[in-house]
Amino acid sequence: RPNMVVCESGTGSGALSHCIMRTIAPFGKLHTFEFNHARVKAAREEFKKNGVDHLVEVHWRDVCGKAKLFEGGKNDVQPSDGDEKESIGVGGFAIGAAKADAIFLDLPEPWLAIPHAAYTIKPYGNICSYSPCVEQSQHTIEEMKKYGFHSIQTIEVRLREHYV
Repeated sequence: RPNMVVCESGTGSGALSHCIMRTIAPFGKLHTFEFNHARVKAAREEFKKNGVDHLVEVHWRDVCGKAKLFEGGKNDVQPSDGDEKESIGVGGFAIGAAKADAIFLDLPEPWLAIPHAAYTIKPYGNICSYSPCVEQSQHTIEEMKKYGFHSIQTIEVRLREHYV
């Protein structure tokens, strides 16, 4: 809804980010988190080019707390521009307690972000997790129940072509 604070983990191409920003405009704020530094830089440039950078803050951070962002792994890039050094393997959303109205998780292991989401989300806020495998959903739901989440629903979306 307009003017809400939303967290998104897994910025990727920024497609979902743009949809969220259209929804929370004119005064909402999207905090989007990405562990790949090259994607962070590209997203910041794209949001600025599209004139929506006032609605978004792009964070270079692994919300699950697993990544060691400076170790030079295949997907990791050491920043040379003084980017968010606090992001190294810490995890979490870094916006404070009970600040987000909604949280979107597009991660390979979303259950690792649930403890951080429980801290960050406002009472009666919503969480959406995109998981292609039932096992991912099961693991995430177990973790959500541990942290007091309720009214949990799982929805399967299938593409079905119709030949006319």
